[in-house]
Amino acid sequence: MTGERKGSEETLRGCEMALWRRLPGSKRKARGEEQPDKAAKGEVDEIVRSDRAREEIFYVALLVLLILAVAVVIYAFNLERLNALFSSEYFNNFTRIALALLIVSFVLYLIRREKEYSRQSKGVFEELRSTTDGLRRQLEDLTNLLEVSKLVAIADDLHARLEKKMPHMKGHWKRVAFYAVEIARKMDLDEDYVRLIDRAANLMDIGMLRLAGSISDASNAGALVPADKELIKMHPKLGAEMLSAIRPNWELIPLVRSHHEWWNGMGYPDGLKGEAIPLGARILSVADAFVA
Repeated sequence: MTGERKGSEETLRGCEMALWRRLPGSKRKARGEEQPDKAAKGEVDEIVRSDRAREEIFYVALLVLLILAVAVVIYAFNLERLNALFSSEYFNNFTRIALALLIVSFVLYLIRREKEYSRQSKGVFEELRSTTDGLRRQLEDLTNLLEVSKLVAIADDLHARLEKKMPHMKGHWKRVAFYAVEIARKMDLDEDYVRLIDRAANLMDIGMLRLAGSISDASNAGALVPADKELIKMHPKLGAEMLSAIRPNWELIPLVRSHHEWWNGMGYPDGLKGEAIPLGARILSVADAFVA
């Protein structure tokens, strides 16, 4: 029984610590780096005390039955009186009642313990599942952060290469990103979507990396040669394909692909029209035209 009480306490302590670890770092620090907060600890202690009290009541009942049995033996101190007592109908009835009470008490105890363990196990499993979900989300966030950091590095390299081949484009993407973000915020768009637009602005011409070696020096210098015009129109599609290879189904890919679409359907690469063009791509198109 002592082992069961110890296991119950350890299970409850484990739940307590798991809940405490899920607190944000700032709250955990405010409540103590090494210990859970006192209110939660007090609630767990109260549960443990209540569990002990119920077990003690059961043990007291068993002790009373044992004392009664000893009293019967003491009363019947000689064999003759003991035989007379054992043969009496009163003793037989008492024995049946005592055994029935003992069996009922034990069965009730087992039922109660089973329910208690089931409740505790369910709580622990729910907590573990919640903690696992939280860890998975944190891992996804960390993965996204690492991917974004990698893409930012790619964008910086892209800008350096393109600016070297196209001096007239120096600082172009930063200016587009600045105005696109300002437009998005003036429209009261969600801040997550604003950040998405900012990243798309810095990556929208990544497809030019595949074309830089095929474009004439005159076009690279800023004087677009007609022969290069159709070639350059491929860069939004190529950029979207490059990003899809890095991170499929990324939300900014449609923005990169459609940032040269026009409201009247005369843009490229897909000839989208009106609201068929993603909102972020429309914002990038306006900012790009303004900076140009």
